Amino acid sequence: MSMPRRHFFLYFTKYLFLSKSRQPIVLLAMGGLFLSALSLLVLQSTMGGLQANILHRSKEILGHQTIYLKEKQNPKELDSLLGLLKEKNISFTLEREMELMVKSQRGIEPLFFHGVDEIRSTYFPLFIEKELLPSGVYLGNYLLQKLGTYTGGSVTFISPAHMDVLFGEVPREIGDEVGGSFVTQVPEVDEFHGWARASLLHNLARDIHYDKIRVYEEIPDLSLEDYSVISRISSWEKEHESLVYALTLEQNVMKLLFAFMALLVGVIIWIGQLLFLRKILPDMASLWILGSPLREVSRHSFFLLISLCFMACGGGLLAGSAILFVLDYYGPNIMPDIFVEQGLPVLYSLSSYVISFSIPFFFSLFFSWIVFRHNDFKRENFLSYMKMY
Repeated sequence: MSMPRRHFFLYFTKYLFLSKSRQPIVLLAMGGLFLSALSLLVLQSTMGGLQANILHRSKEILGHQTIYLKEKQNPKELDSLLGLLKEKNISFTLEREMELMVKSQRGIEPLFFHGVDEIRSTYFPLFIEKELLPSGVYLGNYLLQKLGTYTGGSVTFISPAHMDVLFGEVPREIGDEVGGSFVTQVPEVDEFHGWARASLLHNLARDIHYDKIRVYEEIPDLSLEDYSVISRISSWEKEHESLVYALTLEQNVMKLLFAFMALLVGVIIWIGQLLFLRKILPDMASLWILGSPLREVSRHSFFLLISLCFMACGGGLLAGSAILFVLDYYGPNIMPDIFVEQGLPVLYSLSSYVISFSIPFFFSLFFSWIVFRHNDFKRENFLSYMKMY
C-alpha cells in the first residue's frame, strides 16, 4: 500500500519542524537559502536603481543617441533632416562641439564646449534657459570653483586647433561672460563640459559648421542612412563603453560572490540532508514494510526536500520584495549629503527575481540530486537495519 505524497509531505514536515529530535542543520540550510534569495534580490534591485539613475542623468544631458555629421554639408539636406526630426516630434539639439581651454585670472582648465543652435534645436538640457543662452556661457559650478570665477565674470576660450599668425602662430581665443552655472550630479559634465550659443564657436573657428545632432530619445526607424550629410549614428552606450563595462562588471562580480555563497549553502544542504535522511531511515523502513515501493519512498523524500528549498527561496523573494517596497516608498535619506542619491532607489526587474531565485535554488537542487544519487533507500539497507533491531 503506497502512501499519498500529501500525507508523506505533511508527516515529515511536522517531523522536521515539530519533533524534539529535528535536524538543526537542515533548518540552518533552509535559512541560508532564504537569506541568499533575499539579499541577492535587495542588492540587485538597489544597485540597479543606482546605476539606472546614473545612466538617466547622463542621457538627459548628453543624449540617448548622437548623429555625427560630415564635414562637408549640404545646407538644404541638413534642413531636410532637421525637418524630419521635428515632424516626428523627436527632441534634439543641433551642435558644434569643440575641445578648448577655458582661462580665467586664477587658472586654465580643459573644456568640451557645446555650441547649440538655439533657433533650430527643439530641446535644451534642463539647466539651460533658451532665452538666456545668447547672454553668455554656461559652465559647471565645480569648474567655476577651479577657475575662481562666478556668474557674471569673464572667461577666455582658447582653441589649440585654430591659429592666428601674429609674430608666429598663436592659438586663437575669444572672450565672453559666464551667463549661468549648473550642477548636473554627473561629475564629468560638471567638471569638463560647457554650453553656449553656436555663433560663439563659429566666430572662434571663423566658419559656420555643425558636427553633430544630439537626440534625447530613441530614434525610430526613419531610414536616416539615406541622408548623405550623416557620417554615423552612435548610441550613448557606445559613446561610454568603459562606463557601461564597469557597471556590468560590478553587477557580474556581485552575482559571482552570491553564487559562491549559495554554493556554501549547498554544501550545508548536502551534509544536512545526509544526516536527516539517516535519522528518518526507521520511518522509511516502516513505510517499506507497510508496502510502499522503495522507488516511491525515495521519490517522495526527494520531492519533500526540494519543496522545502523552493519554499525557502520563494520566502526569501517575498521578504525581499517587502523590504524593497519599504525602501522605495518609505525609505529615509540614509546617505550623507556628499552623495548624489540620499536614499536607495529601487529598480524592479524580472531578471533580478529570476536570478535571485535561480542561483540558490539550483545549487540546492544539484546537491539534493547528489544525495539521492547515492542514497540509502535500498532493500539491503532496510534489511540490515531491521536485523540490527
